[in-house]
Amino acid sequence: ANIDKFYEISNMTTYTVGVHTLKWGARARVENINDISPTNFNGSFSFNGGPAPVLNDQHQIVNGPDGNPLMMQETSLERYRRTLAMQQLGYPTQQIQAAGGGASLFTLAGGNPLADVNQTDVGLFMIDDWRLKPTFTLSLGLRYENQTHIGDMGDFAPRIGFAWAIGGGKNKVAKTVIRGGAGFFYDRVGSSLTMAALRYNGITQQSYLVPNPDFYPSAILSLTSNAGLYKTVPTLASLAANLQPANTTKLYSGLVAPRIGQTGLSIERQLPRNTSATVTWAFSRGMHYLLTRNINAPLPDGTHPLGNQNPLTLYESDGLFTQNQLIVNINSRLNKKVSLFGFYTLGYANGDTDGTGSSPMNQYDLRSEWGPTRFDIRHRYFIGGSITAPLKITFNPFITGSSGAPYNITTGDDYNGDLIYNARPAFATDPNAPNVVSTLLGLFNTLPQPGDKIAPRNYGRGPAQFNLNVRVSRTWGFGKETGGG
Repeated sequence: ANIDKFYEISNMTTYTVGVHTLKWGARARVENINDISPTNFNGSFSFNGGPAPVLNDQHQIVNGPDGNPLMMQETSLERYRRTLAMQQLGYPTQQIQAAGGGASLFTLAGGNPLADVNQTDVGLFMIDDWRLKPTFTLSLGLRYENQTHIGDMGDFAPRIGFAWAIGGGKNKVAKTVIRGGAGFFYDRVGSSLTMAALRYNGITQQSYLVPNPDFYPSAILSLTSNAGLYKTVPTLASLAANLQPANTTKLYSGLVAPRIGQTGLSIERQLPRNTSATVTWAFSRGMHYLLTRNINAPLPDGTHPLGNQNPLTLYESDGLFTQNQLIVNINSRLNKKVSLFGFYTLGYANGDTDGTGSSPMNQYDLRSEWGPTRFDIRHRYFIGGSITAPLKITFNPFITGSSGAPYNITTGDDYNGDLIYNARPAFATDPNAPNVVSTLLGLFNTLPQPGDKIAPRNYGRGPAQFNLNVRVSRTWGFGKETGGG
């Protein structure tokens, strides 16, 4: 159950004096969330890939000439398949786990499912559009924002811009207009993060993790003859008594609002046949972008910074990204019956985070995550318009398309013990080497060794998209015409 109360009040005032047009205003928002969410109170099992022994048709381990088991890189789906197959054969839990089966992780939450959050943010701004000449306007602005639940108090956002109508005059319309500007912009830290930090603080709710549980799946097998081979699912109290790792979530005390520094320049030109075209270049640099990190992940020597094995999930604002875009807009009214408009965008974006839903592969090396962001879509385009055909039939075409979006390539394994299964493979050159997989994107080693080159984050590319819609319409009027409008 969720009750979300949202209040907003805003005001904007415009005042013109001489060659100055002043605008100022304010906005205040208050959100109250009352949420009941017993998520994962019954527990859940996860299956992940990793090194596993080769099995024969009877699911027995195959040994090599040296008497040791032959190894392979197992997928998460294969691990689950082995588990089900060996359960049906009546194998005990220890044998299933030794053969590369069994669940990789069990998580269980409990406590108070109710959480209540109040969050407020405010924004103040002032802009001066200063008309220095009839053909040149300079815009100066300043915005200030703040919100509760973060310690950042200095969210000032200065902005500057201009518009220059080349060749224009008092009685002459300019055919070319150049616009440019630069400024800072802020994103708010959403109430969902505040809610998660309150809910999973270890007091309101408790969350425990059990790696390689030996009790899967007692809840399912209680209805089968094999149920006696498995332990029962533990209670929250028993996990706490046995000092199983407890997972807690916090907002970093130094969390600041994500900000973007943006610069843009555009040229607009009037063309023949009632057509106008605009070309825009925009550069953005994002700073303090959000990510999630386990700050108690094992160090290279196997120890934990906090002296225990409890994962501590922290929402941080250390991420960076850069983006370049070239945008072309066309607007054309060829005649009374045909009008077309559209845009094309060429974009490049790289960064080291995709938001709080992403975590670095190495919890202590965020910069190694630098790669394409999820909005690094190379090409986007849109075409629309209106065409009036005979018999007063109107066609409205609507075409959109884009190239593929990036996606992350992972092995489904956790190589460093941080309990985040987002490990990426390394590039490989020998298709016959152990643990090498051939894909459409090339050869990958699913069990990288020190010195191997790891595939960048979001190295893969999804499929392109194309959509075509056409609306056909005809309007009829009935009765006596009483006037236009």
